[in-house]
Amino acid sequence: MKSQDLVLAIVGSGGEGVASAGEVLVQAAANEGIYSMLVRSYGPQIRGGETLAQIRLSKNQVRSQGDYLDALFVLSWANFFRFSGEIFVKEGGMVFYDEDDSPPEQLNLGKNIQLIPVPFARATKELTGDTRSKNILALGFISGVFNLPDGGFNQAIRDRFGKKGEDVLESNFQAFQKGRDLALNRPQHHEWDWTVEEKKPVLIVTGNDAVSLGSLYAGVKFFSGYPITPASEIMEWMARELPKFDGVFVQTEDEIAAVTMAIGASFAGAKAMTATSGPGLSLMTEAIGLSTMAELPLVIVNVQRGGPSTGIPTKTSQSDLLHAVYGGHGNLPRVVLAPIDSQDAIEIAVRAFYLSEKYQVPVIVLTDQFLGQRVEVVPEVDFSQFDRLVVERQWPAEKDLEDYKRFRLTDDGISPISAPGIANGMYTAAGIEHDEKGKPTSNAQLHEKMTEKRRRKLETLLAIEDHLIWEYGDRHAKIGILTWGSNAGVVREVVDHLRLQEIRVMAMAPRQLMPLPVKEIQAFVNQVDTLLVVELAEEQFLTYLKGQLQLPEHTRVLKRPGAAPFTVHEILHALEEENGKWKQETIPQKTFEVI
Repeated sequence: MKSQDLVLAIVGSGGEGVASAGEVLVQAAANEGIYSMLVRSYGPQIRGGETLAQIRLSKNQVRSQGDYLDALFVLSWANFFRFSGEIFVKEGGMVFYDEDDSPPEQLNLGKNIQLIPVPFARATKELTGDTRSKNILALGFISGVFNLPDGGFNQAIRDRFGKKGEDVLESNFQAFQKGRDLALNRPQHHEWDWTVEEKKPVLIVTGNDAVSLGSLYAGVKFFSGYPITPASEIMEWMARELPKFDGVFVQTEDEIAAVTMAIGASFAGAKAMTATSGPGLSLMTEAIGLSTMAELPLVIVNVQRGGPSTGIPTKTSQSDLLHAVYGGHGNLPRVVLAPIDSQDAIEIAVRAFYLSEKYQVPVIVLTDQFLGQRVEVVPEVDFSQFDRLVVERQWPAEKDLEDYKRFRLTDDGISPISAPGIANGMYTAAGIEHDEKGKPTSNAQLHEKMTEKRRRKLETLLAIEDHLIWEYGDRHAKIGILTWGSNAGVVREVVDHLRLQEIRVMAMAPRQLMPLPVKEIQAFVNQVDTLLVVELAEEQFLTYLKGQLQLPEHTRVLKRPGAAPFTVHEILHALEEENGKWKQETIPQKTFEVI
């Protein structure tokens, strides 16, 4: 049977075009109707150093990065060992390396690995006079080894280099063809079938791009931000695109200025947002409280990275969860949303503005480096499905302005909001406690009423809005997996893997973390006998769940502080290991139920 799923990686030093090669490969595959996911890894230094591009190709939509490599392509060994904990070649896999750069002596990649020298640098230099196109020659070699259609590559190379002139374009075409010829002139080890019956429209997008697209569709008009890895691409996207749609972009001097400027724009009547990562979210905490107290809509995207402090800027984590849902002094109602993939990130961004504008609360969108910076090929998105979620503010009616009370006590906690320039709509907006008109107060009874008013917004939201929960698997399963965020893709593959073994598993991931849809999640955990909580943090998700739910007695957690995303085999191993413990504890029902 011909293979239809391929995992490969390209590794090299900064300047060798590793990331560019990965991006061209993804574009070329998409041109032929092939889905893929590209995960780029690099060091924390500003320039140079190591670079890794891992690409998974499939006829079906790719949900995770893949556990083991079918093939590794090494453009240079100089910084290879910096990825020693990330590169795993499957048994019998292939490692192609430049013949002029011999492998290190202590190379331990796995069992029965085939080491295959290829004249990447020499062939490129003979062809073009230098080695700058070595990455494109390597792509040609990859296309030949794995029988990838060359038509998609020709278009991708033209799109990538066409603006640099015919000479540059032609030299890259020649490099690609030379690499393909090198591959086709060697014995083939595998057969790969990439024939697609129907090429469907697709979207090539990162999680950061997806959040930006969704925000633009939701009607964002103001973005202020300060660059921070791995959220900077959102800021860069907004700087490039937002002015084209009559929006305003401002790069600020720090994260405090970014969030307070966004709050000011919101006060003026604009849909406003900012984006940051963990250290920046810490700096924004006081201002988030201002947004809550002044009841001003605000969207904050937090692309999580390793911490604490500066931590690991270029690696993924889910360790900002408790800060997002609880961070701040006093009673601070806020909404926290978490997309599971790039396709979902578009919808979550639209919903973030919908909820923020409707309920006049800050909304934090939690993604992570793995989701934010990976490149995914997903089915084309029909944006019209989000039209009902694109809302305008609840401006005061004429009767409201007769004796305008900006913070009028209402049953649902929501009061008509004014803006500068609305006749008779003037009010005091401040972070100090206030009465219905915004006048500062320290009255204990009024403080209690206002605190209750702000809290009622989340009760109203839970009562009438969609409960954002991802579910996958057998609804009658006795084994449950509870996770959140970007873990959902690999968990989905775990469920599929176990289904082939006739083992029932149900997985769930709340896409709304605050307020948590407790009723649905409690029903899920009540039906299972055993529950595995999966998170890239030190039990933050488990701790949060324990404060919201009654978890089954046989609940276990698979946790890591982050840096590398989970793999399918890692979760399967945890289930098998815990299954042994659960059996020893004599659970009355079957742990694994056969279909």
